[in-house]
Amino acid sequence: MTKPKNTTAAPTYVIAGGLPEDVAANIRIVDAGTGETIPGVLEADVEAGKVTRYDVEGGNLVREGDAFKTVEEKRAIRIEWIKPPLVAEAEADAKGAA
Repeated sequence: MTKPKNTTAAPTYVIAGGLPEDVAANIRIVDAGTGETIPGVLEADVEAGKVTRYDVEGGNLVREGDAFKTVEEKRAIRIEWIKPPLVAEAEADAKGAA
């Protein structure tokens, strides 16, 4: 996959609630081998090759008692932009957050 010019790199670590809403809505976590999106991700670490996600069966979250079941997996993953932000946009967002 070729990264368009003048765009910023996608994050290599994400955790639910740990990113601004607009950034979180603009990334997807994919299986590096198949390219398929991994649904229900709560935490993903590219360097460690680790994903914590909700267990999903038939498009539905799996319950375990009173909570939704989570699964921790070791697997090769990528975090990709859905629409890569331009470098100038990313720098402006960073200055606004400081």
